[in-house]
Amino acid sequence: DDSLKIEEMIGRVLNRGAKQLEQCYNKALKLEPGVKGAWYVDFTIVKEGKPVAVSVEPLESPHADIEACIHRTVQRWRFQRVSEPVDVARRYRFGG
Repeated sequence: DDSLKIEEMIGRVLNRGAKQLEQCYNKALKLEPGVKGAWYVDFTIVKEGKPVAVSVEPLESPHADIEACIHRTVQRWRFQRVSEPVDVARRYRFGG
């Protein structure tokens, strides 16, 4: 339950997950060359290690397909069990 270990575990999942989120962007890029942007993703990890209350907010121009894909992907992530819910927020930029 050491908070440093929890942060490291979350960081590992987020780093691995960033590659999955990039696939959401790459899929959109094939259909719309030149698409780019940044998204703010936040959620809460509940005790069982599942992300809940996933929110994906565009920081520039919205792109519904990318946002829906990011949302679905984050919901599938799994974290180790935690003793208390943990709030997580991260900014992701794709395309420059």
